[in-house]
Amino acid sequence: MKILIKSIAFSILVVITSPTISANTKTAKLVFTGDLPLVEDKVHGDYRRLASFLKLIRAQETPSFFLFGGGSIGPSPMSSFDKGAHIIDILNSLEPDAMGITKREFSYSEDELSQRAYEAAFPIIASNIYDPITNNNLDGLQPSTIIKKGDVSIGVVSTVNPSVIEEYLLDRIKLKPRTEALRRESEKLREAGVDVVVLLYSVPNDIVEPLMLEQVIDVAFMVDKAFSQTQNYMKLQHKNHFYLHSPGEVLLIELKITPQKPVATVLSTFKLNNFPIDEDLSNQSNSYVNRLERLLNIDVASLNVEIDTRKLSIRTKETFFGNIMTDAIKAFLNTDIVLINSGVVRGDTLYAKNTVWTMRDIVTELPFRSRLIALEVTGQQIENALENGLSQLTDVKGRFPLVAGLSFTYNKQMPVGNRVIDIYIGDNKLDKNKLYTVGTTEYIANGGDGYTTFKQSREIKNSLRVNPLLSEILIMYLQNNRQATPSIEGRIKEVNSYQ
Repeated sequence: MKILIKSIAFSILVVITSPTISANTKTAKLVFTGDLPLVEDKVHGDYRRLASFLKLIRAQETPSFFLFGGGSIGPSPMSSFDKGAHIIDILNSLEPDAMGITKREFSYSEDELSQRAYEAAFPIIASNIYDPITNNNLDGLQPSTIIKKGDVSIGVVSTVNPSVIEEYLLDRIKLKPRTEALRRESEKLREAGVDVVVLLYSVPNDIVEPLMLEQVIDVAFMVDKAFSQTQNYMKLQHKNHFYLHSPGEVLLIELKITPQKPVATVLSTFKLNNFPIDEDLSNQSNSYVNRLERLLNIDVASLNVEIDTRKLSIRTKETFFGNIMTDAIKAFLNTDIVLINSGVVRGDTLYAKNTVWTMRDIVTELPFRSRLIALEVTGQQIENALENGLSQLTDVKGRFPLVAGLSFTYNKQMPVGNRVIDIYIGDNKLDKNKLYTVGTTEYIANGGDGYTTFKQSREIKNSLRVNPLLSEILIMYLQNNRQATPSIEGRIKEVNSYQ
């Protein structure tokens, strides 16, 4: 069978060999993508190019379903202003049939996600969320949805990983056990007569494959960039399970539904930057791009080293960016040390030597509205904080610590809680009983990312009415040090059992 997709601007030929379709077989196409937090992404492609792709698929006779995996409401430079409302506005024009959620949909609190759901002209699905205030799902979200096109009916479910509660300091919602929630929603959908149950999720877990083998779930899509950056996850081998490995990817799946079971086959994996920009959506997205340019396209400084903010670097080792950022905090707060989580850095980019950094670059890297705070803590609390920061190192998690004013050595082969070997504050070995001042973010001070050791610490007040954002501190620091030369100083040193 040959599928030929044509347009005036370009053509794509996808050749698939498949058996003859019997009279009682239904067919459909599934389009899946996600992880698109930027309105304009010249490297990976963005919504303007996705619009072109969707127009081609929808022009064909075979029923098609567009499922969006989430991971996009935040964080981003524009979302730091409008909490992701512009993403919903653009998605409304693209008309997804359903959207799943990831942890990043909670970047600006449960209430903001609820508001975005009411702005959406499509269902946003979360199957395992429970709001004790309403005894129901979070307001605006749905536990599942049914979409029917032609003779094909699909049910969509979505789960959020339990770690979202700790990582995003959520105190309003609770999460039901995912297996229980998916079984319940799948049963409801099948009683309603759907042909296929599709799961949208992020963060690898061990519940998906058993549910697929039991045919509770027929097709599953996962979006998680960290999956392709670590060897710690075991890739599922189920033929109806599909991954997005990098931003700017879109999957085109052929679905054949027989009386026995559905079979999904990848027709192709596309890169959005291979498609032309859709003029209609470009006019809409340009209003946001132009606003960002007016606000943020201001040169700040030139850094004469290569700067690596990619997740696998910033969350596993000492980096130039981590050092200059924590130096900026230390200079502003005048504390003994600085300790923050690497998850605040979100650019995931490799910048060439002598790149001229703009305000937009910095807000792209630090899009959260993270405000700074100074605390008084004991040496023991500092050690506890570092152990927490190293506890999920092999998973490339954002709790990995970035520091200034201190250095530490660790061994990741040791058990969690016993990985730190030594700690120095300046040139002196840490005194566990001594009081030190630490600069950090309000998020960490409130116990975010597992840093509960700081929760009861005394805050050191300053004369400012409102503490500035982390991005603002770095901008001011670079403006005052335009030829800054960050260096690797041995703040974070790894040893292993064989050294």
